[in-house]
Amino acid sequence: MKYKCVNSFTVDYYNEAGMVTEDRIEISRGSIWERDDETDIIGAGVHLDNTETMEWLEISEKDLEEYFELL
Repeated sequence: MKYKCVNSFTVDYYNEAGMVTEDRIEISRGSIWERDDETDIIGAGVHLDNTETMEWLEISEKDLEEYFELL
């Protein structure tokens, strides 16, 4: 399933090994993300991949409902 970000927000930045860093990144309004129910890196509940930038994001179901709309 694909989702579109409807409100920009920031999240902690995790490196390739799934370790949190001191940085934060902005998830931009209008960006498109694809849900991957097979992947769970940090245990946040919902894993999303941005196929254009190769970034990944894990958020709660509540945040998914607040910041994204299903396409």
